[in-house]
Amino acid sequence: MVKAIIFILCSCAYLFIGTLLILVNIPIFLLVITREALRNTYLVPAAVFLNNGFTGISAVSVGIKRLIIYRDGEQFIDHHECVLDVTILLLAAYFVDGFSLLMNSTERLCVVAFPLYYYFHSIRISYLLIIAQYVITIIAITSVAVASLIQSSRRISNFCFLSATYSQRFYFASLQLSSAATLLSIVFMIIVVITLKKKFGVRNLTSHSNNCDLSHFLKNQKRYTHTALISCCFTFFLVVVPSIMEDIYTMDFSSKAQIILVSCMYLRMLNSFNMAVVFLYRQKDFRHTAIQCFKNLFYKRKPNVQPIAVIAFGG
Repeated sequence: MVKAIIFILCSCAYLFIGTLLILVNIPIFLLVITREALRNTYLVPAAVFLNNGFTGISAVSVGIKRLIIYRDGEQFIDHHECVLDVTILLLAAYFVDGFSLLMNSTERLCVVAFPLYYYFHSIRISYLLIIAQYVITIIAITSVAVASLIQSSRRISNFCFLSATYSQRFYFASLQLSSAATLLSIVFMIIVVITLKKKFGVRNLTSHSNNCDLSHFLKNQKRYTHTALISCCFTFFLVVVPSIMEDIYTMDFSSKAQIILVSCMYLRMLNSFNMAVVFLYRQKDFRHTAIQCFKNLFYKRKPNVQPIAVIAFGG
């Protein structure tokens, strides 16, 4: 009975967190992508917001499926039937989230290391980084799926838990690769901080002070980089530390270990709120555009009340 209650709560948590991820990240992604001023500056973070929204969609899909299976009754099926199920969306979401953070930090490194080159080629760099994260994700997830499909048939629960569905070697390798990408994104941000203190905003702002557009660009990029750094600090505690805990307790099947593993999974999902919230709080242009958009939506929906002319009849 207790196990059933825990399972239902976990499935509902998927639904709840997934829905919040969709409601927070997808509107912000649409806001950035439909506003040229924001799109030119925040193209790579826009991909992060999209990926976080995709994580929410995957979590909701898995949560709904598991609640339906729980209602109909658990069965044991061939593991091949689960490989290309909705669970692969969740696996892809976990993987792409790590690499999208790495590409965001790589972009910040390009800004502080080669500010002039980035100023003239920012769009090209952004598109290359976005394409790279999806190509790497497609290759990795395809490898995991193929490795699992060519394995000998195994009987597993039709709940299709990730660790049971996929080839353990490839599954854990993909999770560790994603965690390594996240950790590398933090390392890149440390390098960015060191570079930022040494030269960014000093040599470039003084030598190009006559170029107002460039000066404004560099100042905005400096604040943007500080925002990305704050986001990385949250990522360390929400992704890197839980990943280390997962490696420690992966082969432990005690109740305590299972609770820790589930908690680590939810912490990783909560990190998908991180960048959206930090950017809304820190970036003035971002926040101002979001507030204006909200006001426009509110006033458009507000019914227009026409004044009623009162005609007095006197004798």
